[in-house]
Amino acid sequence: MDTQEPIVEKKAGSGKKWLLIAGVGLGLMCICLVAIGVIAGPSLLTMTGFGGENYTGIASKQLKYDVLNAISEAEGCATVSLSSGQMMLRPEQSTDGSWVEIWQVLVCGESQLYSITFTPDGVGGTYFSITRTDQ
Repeated sequence: MDTQEPIVEKKAGSGKKWLLIAGVGLGLMCICLVAIGVIAGPSLLTMTGFGGENYTGIASKQLKYDVLNAISEAEGCATVSLSSGQMMLRPEQSTDGSWVEIWQVLVCGESQLYSITFTPDGVGGTYFSITRTDQ
């Protein structure tokens, strides 16, 4: 009986290396997504509405987003949306151009009222202060 060279030499299971590589890659991607969510805070998943026709204030879309993000962080809730908002004090009624709005915000499925005071910083930005009014 003469010895012949094998046609194929292969370790059993080695054809499934791609499964292991894909699994590790998928795991790393999930870890990255979770890390981004932690770094970005609850705001990453929060902004579901900006008031639409029920908002009669003067805050810009960016300012509304910033306020909703602050409410989300303060309340520890990842789901907030502006249901309605109206101006209570106009900028021309104050000496520093500040104004006050009352917002009804849906926070984790529960309606909450907030008084927001907006104060221009004089160089294009706006400070804001949020007070929960229904406690």
